[in-house]
Amino acid sequence: MKGYLFMYRYLSAGQEFMFNLDSNRKDLLDIIKSKLHGKEFKAAKSKRNEFGKISIEFMGEEVISNNATSIDGRVVFYAESDLCFLDEYENYTTHLSSNHFGIRDGRINYGLTRISTRRYYPYNHYRNTYDPERIVIAKGSVITIDDVDSATSLPLSVGIHRSEGLGHVLINEDWLLKDFPPLRKRIALRPTPFVPEIPIHLKDEGLIRILQNQKKLSNQNARIDSLVFDFMHLNLIKIKVAPSQWGKIYNDCVSNKSIEEIIDSLGKGRSKQKWAGKQENLQNFLTEDGREALHPKLLMKISRQMQKDKVLTNSTSNQN
Repeated sequence: MKGYLFMYRYLSAGQEFMFNLDSNRKDLLDIIKSKLHGKEFKAAKSKRNEFGKISIEFMGEEVISNNATSIDGRVVFYAESDLCFLDEYENYTTHLSSNHFGIRDGRINYGLTRISTRRYYPYNHYRNTYDPERIVIAKGSVITIDDVDSATSLPLSVGIHRSEGLGHVLINEDWLLKDFPPLRKRIALRPTPFVPEIPIHLKDEGLIRILQNQKKLSNQNARIDSLVFDFMHLNLIKIKVAPSQWGKIYNDCVSNKSIEEIIDSLGKGRSKQKWAGKQENLQNFLTEDGREALHPKLLMKISRQMQKDKVLTNSTSNQN
């Protein structure tokens, strides 16, 4: 029986990869060179199965200088990638100073600086978990520094985590320094809506109609409040129902059910026993003296008030 435990995915032997080490301290680069040059190492996984053997050779050294200089004491940095900085306590920060850009003498011109930030948790594949939250200056930000000495050497990259692709900047690019033409002023003319002339007598009739409707609504609300008061004091002893039942009635009113439909539903299912002999009292109260016209507002207000009063009555009795 033939089978496989698992399958390898690997880089073929004989391939060459180049990497660079960048530092302002030559002594550190010399130490790293002595530790790596001409040595063989084991890397990655499955070392026991003869995988991962590599050798490192020193290819050469190059002194890279930045030809960019300040222009009239001003340096404009453009974030070509995200930028990450630390404060004096080694914490991530977005409160920048000229020292973060390798400039000792200088001040940030916030009037000509445009910064956006973002936060994220980088994933650590070695530990299979997320590293602490990282706060960075987002790509596309512009930082302007004034009062810079013309002899100051400007960096090629800034900040930390440069091995992960952060810290790349462009300095004093032409499109950052040139003056943009002033914006043309535009006058926005908002068209005036056409309002036809209305005769005075029609205006008076419309105003009177509005006032009459408001008076009618006010009288209706006053009548509803009076009827709710009467129901609470005249029928509370006769109709003792759980607050949940009144909540069901309120929902039926919201659904725009008629008085007959609501009363009929109280005599069915679980509500039948609780409302036995009580539906008629409720229906009579809602329909006498032309009160059908107040439906569903009247019943909605009664159900809400009965819920509150029932809860208040229960809590008072429990305290006693």
